[in-house]
Amino acid sequence: MEKLKEMYMVSGKGKYTDEFYGKKVQKELNSRGKESIRFAPAFYTLYSLGLAPVEIGRMAEYQIKIAKKQTRKKERKPKGPAIRTR
Repeated sequence: MEKLKEMYMVSGKGKYTDEFYGKKVQKELNSRGKESIRFAPAFYTLYSLGLAPVEIGRMAEYQIKIAKKQTRKKERKPKGPAIRTR
């Protein structure tokens, strides 16, 4: 049930919380990631109720996993002018 709850949260808001070196970081999916997981929660619900085969559940989990890798990239601030010394 935890996976199902997470799928609905990610697909609905397009945001999720991930843990990175002990810190919780909130990430946001890009538009391509949001589009790819649009039906994943529905498929996983059918699988959870026993109305769909195992492959459907695995496919939904895999879609979420791939979508989480498609997050928006934050723009990095330049640290300063690059000065070369010889």
